[in-house]
Amino acid sequence: MNLLIGLIFSFIIAFPALKKQSLSKSGFVAALILGSLIYYSSGILGFSTMIIFFISSSFISKKNKQEEKYNKILDKGSCRDYIQVLANGSVALLFSLVFKITNNNIFLMGVVTSFAAANADTWASEIGGQSKDIPRYIFSKKPVSRGLSGGVTKLGFIASLLGSLLIACWFTILSSIINGFTLNSVLNLIIISISGFIGALIDSILGETVQVKYISWKDEDLITERSEEDSKKNKIVSGISFFDNNLVNFVSVLISSLIGICLAILN
Repeated sequence: MNLLIGLIFSFIIAFPALKKQSLSKSGFVAALILGSLIYYSSGILGFSTMIIFFISSSFISKKNKQEEKYNKILDKGSCRDYIQVLANGSVALLFSLVFKITNNNIFLMGVVTSFAAANADTWASEIGGQSKDIPRYIFSKKPVSRGLSGGVTKLGFIASLLGSLLIACWFTILSSIINGFTLNSVLNLIIISISGFIGALIDSILGETVQVKYISWKDEDLITERSEEDSKKNKIVSGISFFDNNLVNFVSVLISSLIGICLAILN
């Protein structure tokens, strides 16, 4: 029954996104499966947190004035396919299923933290991209093109923390209503907020150090995340060939969740 309920709720949320082309057909199917299983395994707490992430990240994502230039840089557009859905949601599903098996709330923290990290990264990218400051790499301090992975701004850091805090606040409020408010509720809010923010920070570090980047064969002055343009291969200029943005998202979310779980255990 929970699977069916999860499927219905997921359809209600994902179908409008499909119509608005925020999700591709494959992304729509992946979202239905992911949402159904998360509702089945972690109930309203895990599922609603996923919905808050999806709604807030979709709301905050606005078309940039330099969208044409962004499309030349980014490997994926604003229409999310199944790979992007899984890159941001598979970690949550993993810990949600473990929570279902063990009934240990520690793993529920992993679910929530994963969405906090994903939301923090989305807010950092979308809001930080509107900053008047020039994005720079964290370690080398080298200025980079807007939209290129690894570049950060002060506004992006603030947005990242707020994005993580939103997820933490939602989970704290809802869990307090369901289970009652305790001191652990406050501690969990802090843990989720910090771990989600760290996840976005790790995303930027990986984006600078290991994520593959290319020189556009069309424009030798343009560094892009696209492996090819018009069916012609671009040349790798930095990073590891298989370490694309989707893998960076997955790894950063996973590390963030593990940090959240470890902090919750120490709590």
